[in-house]
Amino acid sequence: MNNNQDKSVVIKSFHPVDIPYLMDACLKTGNKGGDGTHLYSDPWFVGQQYMLPYVIHSPQLCLVAHLDHQPQGYILGASDTKSFYHWMEEQWLPPLRLLYPLNGQCKSEMEKSFLEYLHEDHKAFEFPQDYPAHLHINLLPSCQGKGVGKKLMEGFCQLLAQANVAGVYLQVGADNSRAVGFYQKLDFHILKESDDTILMVRKIIQ
Repeated sequence: MNNNQDKSVVIKSFHPVDIPYLMDACLKTGNKGGDGTHLYSDPWFVGQQYMLPYVIHSPQLCLVAHLDHQPQGYILGASDTKSFYHWMEEQWLPPLRLLYPLNGQCKSEMEKSFLEYLHEDHKAFEFPQDYPAHLHINLLPSCQGKGVGKKLMEGFCQLLAQANVAGVYLQVGADNSRAVGFYQKLDFHILKESDDTILMVRKIIQ
């Protein structure tokens, strides 16, 4: 899948050679969209949780934004959240929890919260039943403000439609009004709010 954004930004289907760049992009957007390099003891920690399992489990749902032939952002997710979290608990998380024990040293409060999340039972998490898919999208500053996020989102939703998925959800920080506004322009609406998180949803199959 290739869609030109402008003369230099291209959206491509994921390829394994993208992994180091996507890990880097995950880290450099790992502070509420900003650079999280200084917040984590291990630079691979965030990507091991929020990027790599998706491209292992559902590589067909990962789209990558290339700027001058180098990956600078991505969208990825799972079409069946329940199935994905079961796979995470059974195959992905056990060795990851050994690598990052709950009593490990943390460099920041954010790292501590991510570590605690890692050791929770993901199969027990609740999600909106009418929106079985979920996604993560991250763009480095070099790809922001170019319409890339919209193209990634529409491409991802098209893949879900082809798979006959009813709807998709995402979560955003409660204090991230800019992101909420961006997603609302892409037909997402707020389903649930808490002190920390806003749950947003979009129908795929009407």
